Amino acid sequence: MNISKTSLITGWLVIMLILALILPGCEKSPASLQGSFQSLSYDGKITIVSASGKTVSKALAPECTSCTRGTTTVPLSEIKAGMPLVLYLSADTNKVNRIELLADSGDAAEVYTANCAACHGADRQGGTGPALTTTALSSRTLSLVTSRVNHSGRLTSAQVPIMANYLKGITITVSATPSPTPVPSSSIIDAAALFSSSCSGCHGVNGQGGSGPVLTNPALSSRTLDYILSRVNHSGRLTETQMPVMANALKGIISTSSSPPPQTENPHANLTWSGSATCLQCHQKQADDIFHAVHYQWKGSTPFITNGPDIQGKDAGAFNAFCVNILGNWNACGTCHIGLGAIPGSVASPAEFQNIDCLICHQKDYKRVRNGSTFVPDPGMSITMDQAVRTVHLPVKANCLQ
Repeated sequence: MNISKTSLITGWLVIMLILALILPGCEKSPASLQGSFQSLSYDGKITIVSASGKTVSKALAPECTSCTRGTTTVPLSEIKAGMPLVLYLSADTNKVNRIELLADSGDAAEVYTANCAACHGADRQGGTGPALTTTALSSRTLSLVTSRVNHSGRLTSAQVPIMANYLKGITITVSATPSPTPVPSSSIIDAAALFSSSCSGCHGVNGQGGSGPVLTNPALSSRTLDYILSRVNHSGRLTETQMPVMANALKGIISTSSSPPPQTENPHANLTWSGSATCLQCHQKQADDIFHAVHYQWKGSTPFITNGPDIQGKDAGAFNAFCVNILGNWNACGTCHIGLGAIPGSVASPAEFQNIDCLICHQKDYKRVRNGSTFVPDPGMSITMDQAVRTVHLPVKANCLQ
């Protein structure tokens, strides 16, 4: 029997039409929107804020009078601002047919049950996925767990760190408006014990490093206390009270009190400006260090450059496209030098130390102007020179940008 191509196509079209009529349930699944609840208006519109920060409002279908949370039905009146939820939309995406309330970000156990237990087991002992007990993950760093915890894509951005800490056995209390916990003045924190319990797993028993970097005092010598304080709680294990104690300990500052160390008297409070001698009377060693530094000499050893002399820099014969070499235009180029006008010499001496302008790096309000071949304080600056030397500080960005 011969069947034409036209007959075959017609037959297939008839079959597809019949299937479309008898199998309406095969239509494409309705769209959904995920975000955090913002408001529910009296005219039956629900408003959410999506992950991208966009505000979206949709009308509720008449049958949508409650929402679900797992197998539990929750009245719409119990949805609070910020709660994560999913809106399931009608085929034309104009109305909300169903609302699913997701597990709260802070409830880690519930988030795990809803999103992870099916593969990793209700008790985290493993199933089709590996075991996720705290013991099983003991050799994994928090950063590694955080990077992989959302491999399924089911967690919100807010749930990711909560789940990572939960799996690592780190207890964190989440509060919408956290308030500091009062600490009795007599409270003492043992920094060594704190490091052992919270840091040694990654950074070694003595801070010599492991899966995390070395945290000995010498290794952190180039880091400021403020920098360490900003990073010391990257794991989320320390309390606000413990953070400054640990930061001080890592910098070699002996302080186990939970309260900040008392402010010492300002040793510069009674100084009177008398030129470089004001600083040199106490800081000869620091002056010698600065004299030998690249910052003052404008040249130094370059062990990683193999196609030139070991000593290179602005004051080592370097050429530029503006004035050929700084030594031929020192009055202009020397404006950015930390000296008081003289070209730096090669041998340390009292005259070299007196050429170092300490305030250019240690007083953000200090300004100077050129007077012939030397720099002198700018009469128009906002503070007096006595005030300048009495309020010196560590270098800040403003010093570098002068």
